[in-house]
Amino acid sequence: MTRKILLLLVVLVTATASMTARALTILSPRPGDKVVPGQTVWLIAQSDGGPDDIKVVEVLAPGARGCQDIQPASVIQCELTLLEGAVKNLSSIDISVRVIFSSGAEQKVSTHINIGATRAIVALWSNPSANSLVFDFVGQEINLDVFGAAADGVQQDLREESMGTVYSVSNIGILIPLGDGKFLSRGVGEAIISVRNNFIAMDVPVVVLDTKKMKH
Repeated sequence: MTRKILLLLVVLVTATASMTARALTILSPRPGDKVVPGQTVWLIAQSDGGPDDIKVVEVLAPGARGCQDIQPASVIQCELTLLEGAVKNLSSIDISVRVIFSSGAEQKVSTHINIGATRAIVALWSNPSANSLVFDFVGQEINLDVFGAAADGVQQDLREESMGTVYSVSNIGILIPLGDGKFLSRGVGEAIISVRNNFIAMDVPVVVLDTKKMKH
């Protein structure tokens, strides 16, 4: 009798453990990130369960389009585009991710993003707009100015990454990004800074000199 009771307890504990909700975390966007109408952002969520443990993935983001028919995976990645007409009177929206596991357990997590006042960007430019960005020596830090214009002609400073601007460099041996349009020269030579905001992109040529060495 005692053995049967112990066996029953083991079965109950195992069943309870299998129904325990897995951990689910939203990695992007971060809570409070600023997104402008028309902008596309990556939604990235991670579960501690393997792909075979996940049965259903649902994303709820009122005012945004995308993340439909997501395939079950331990890392969930999809694009959300903020609909200008749907969010024009909103200051923020909530994004929820719901996962149902094969055990029947489910987990739901949420984050929120703030809605910026700008419209979708149709043009980008920087200063200098035509010439190369010149670093006089290795180890110098320079801020790259980035400006954008919406379809209605409104212009805005977009240097900060919170405005949806993404930076990359062609050669990190020459130049590295420090965030929000700031760059540090690492070696003498030439490189390209690629700047993107939503679907608009531009390239800025860079030249790193060694004027300190030239003076000797």
